[in-house]
Amino acid sequence: MISSSAEQLISLLDLTRLETEAGDESGTEKICRKAITGFGPVAAVCVYPAYIRQARQRVHQEGIAVATVLNFPSGDFPLEQVLQGAESAHSAGASEFDVVIPYNAWKRGDRQPLLNLVSSLQEYRRRGVVLKAILETGALTSTERREIGYALVDLGVDFLKTSTGKFPVGATEEAVIDLLSVLANYPAKERRTGLKISGGVRSFRQAVRYLDLVEKILGSEFLQAHSLRLGASSLLDDILSHEKTPCQ
Repeated sequence: MISSSAEQLISLLDLTRLETEAGDESGTEKICRKAITGFGPVAAVCVYPAYIRQARQRVHQEGIAVATVLNFPSGDFPLEQVLQGAESAHSAGASEFDVVIPYNAWKRGDRQPLLNLVSSLQEYRRRGVVLKAILETGALTSTERREIGYALVDLGVDFLKTSTGKFPVGATEEAVIDLLSVLANYPAKERRTGLKISGGVRSFRQAVRYLDLVEKILGSEFLQAHSLRLGASSLLDDILSHEKTPCQ
């Protein structure tokens, strides 16, 4: 078992604020202040598109990425609408896209919407945007999670992400193991896809359990922000409650 520190967990954290799509400037300001801690900055703040510019102005100089959500949370928006949102988000300064894949279509046996979406977003990866594909693992069977995971890795996404946080079932150990097994089947030198665990990760203990699981399957070298993220809104508070912040 690893000995996780506040510094390590915070460095992997996508601090998330997805409460309302408009009128939440004060909430965005609050998480941007919280993103810079006495243990160092979080990896990213994740906000709705309306708040990208505000968040970027507040955290970019601290080396914190600004992430936003697309095709969220259903995964069922028309491709043209998603791509329009992607262009607007990129223009506003988002450097990471958390995109819900069309998992309902996949469950119906139609794989083309997923292929079309991810292929169309590759242009943004070429511009330097990090692409995180949200599977909504709680809506999928173990077999579906693995099948979709392999398809997404083959298509070249940067991260497999468990959940939106809006579905009744978020991240679970079983779902995380399914996605880790997909990544483990690629030799380390060929592995280019990371993992984001999101959806109901609220406590220090939960986070540590997930990191232990990741280390067991993929090794300690995977425990870095370029390959592992923890997406959460309240986790940071619980991490800080376990440690005395040096700057306070």
